[in-house]
Amino acid sequence: YSRLNVRQVVNTITSQKDQFNKFGTFFVYNIMRCAPELSNDAVIKKWTPALRSALKKMEAEKLIEYRAWDPAGIASGRPLTEAGTFALEKGELTLIGNKKALLHYGQNLALFGLKINDVDMRFSYYHPDYLPQNAYRDLNPIDVMQVGYLDMCGDAKGSCEKYFNSYNDGSTTMDEHLTANLLLELGKKNKTIADFMKKNGAAVNRGLLDKYSGKTFEKRLKLDRPFFTRMDSLSKWFSLPYPYQKGDEGKATKFIEMHHRAPFNSTYRANYKAMCGILEKELLK
Repeated sequence: YSRLNVRQVVNTITSQKDQFNKFGTFFVYNIMRCAPELSNDAVIKKWTPALRSALKKMEAEKLIEYRAWDPAGIASGRPLTEAGTFALEKGELTLIGNKKALLHYGQNLALFGLKINDVDMRFSYYHPDYLPQNAYRDLNPIDVMQVGYLDMCGDAKGSCEKYFNSYNDGSTTMDEHLTANLLLELGKKNKTIADFMKKNGAAVNRGLLDKYSGKTFEKRLKLDRPFFTRMDSLSKWFSLPYPYQKGDEGKATKFIEMHHRAPFNSTYRANYKAMCGILEKELLK
């Protein structure tokens, strides 16, 4: 079901052709967390006026509505409580991280009329944890299954860059699904992106058949190949960095154990940084 959700979100984003042409590259750059990785705030400085203008328009149109289940209202036939509409804080962007170079996750989604409910499957659609004041809170290092922001180094002291803990379906995260699919869409008009994705193949557009390849999984694939083939036809993913914790020596042991993640190896990191560089160059033209 997560891959069907990905297709729905990608279609919602790309169907807004003018908006996607203008903000699609930035949207991907932001969910990839490229600015903190490259230690560069040039992109956000250049794009702040356009982002602010677009989000103020979204605020004025009141199209992004927040509601939550209200058990007390079920008997009266009003099970949902209204919790306002999307709004910028004091009319300004909310920027995250040490250099304030990362756009708030919810504001990035709002560029395309989306909210966290649309891209996360942990709860029912109107669960209170999807309200903005809950969905974007700072998490403790052990809360690796919750919605919110984790510190990349896991020290919970705010000294590290922030990582939004997007939904993980057991093989990858929603952000990784969105990254791969939207890069392919951007590649339809950007030859550099298209060539990079084609050249690097499964290292940047990875599927279940890639993950479970080799002799180790031969017996499993006798049963699972049709299912994996169907899942890969719906969505593959682009591997992104994830948090580690002190004592892990660069390997996110605790996060891997909880999320069942594959190690983020040197090949993934090299491709990640290269793509961030491609997107940054495009955004700074």
